[in-house]
Order: sequence, then C-alpha cells, then structure tokens
Amino acid sequence: MSVSLEHPKHNDAFIRAVNENPQIVECNYITGDFDFMLKVVAYSTDDLAYMLNLVKMIPGVSLT
Repeated sequence: MSVSLEHPKHNDAFIRAVNENPQIVECNYITGDFDFMLKVVAYSTDDLAYMLNLVKMIPGVSLT
C-alpha cells in the first residue's frame, strides 16, 4: 500500500500508528510520488478494504 502524507511533520506519528498494527508487517520510507510503502497482511478483500480505511484515518495521510 502506497501512502502520502500532507507534510513531513506527520512522519513520526504515522510510523507510531503503523507500528501498533500487527497486520502491517513492513513500512519503507520511499522517494517519488508517495512517502511510504506498506506491506499489509490481508485475509480477504474485505480485510484489505478495512486496512485501507484504517490507514486513511491516520492523521496526516493525504493519499493512498
């Protein structure tokens, strides 16, 4: 899952939120149009949609 943040000031809080979710097994800081690439374990398409919505609710997330 690719994620962009509104501003780098949100990076630390975003990383903390990601670390609290056991279904997010990897988080990489990247360059380009997005800021982070997440490896997410999803057990179904509904579970993936749920995870996408959880990530979108993290403060500072502007695009997934």
